[in-house]
Amino acid sequence: MRERRKLARAQVQVTAQLIIDPNAMVDCTVRDLTSSGAGIETSDALPIFPNNLVLTFDHARTLRQCRLVWQKQNRLGLQFVEPGLQPT
Repeated sequence: MRERRKLARAQVQVTAQLIIDPNAMVDCTVRDLTSSGAGIETSDALPIFPNNLVLTFDHARTLRQCRLVWQKQNRLGLQFVEPGLQPT
């Protein structure tokens, strides 16, 4: 398969959380990471996620706005979105 990413990804295994809304947080593992996005895995296949999510590596002390790019069962591809900018 041809690689479509513009940036090389680093293979990692870092625990994190996805914030779905102010009352819902899902534990996940970041599997690959670039400066523009991340590939993550949840413990179970979950229902469809919303297009806009927040990723945190430190239990919501710092937040990273994301856009859902793809979802396949319990794996998701996220694009980081700079505050105030629209994703391309």
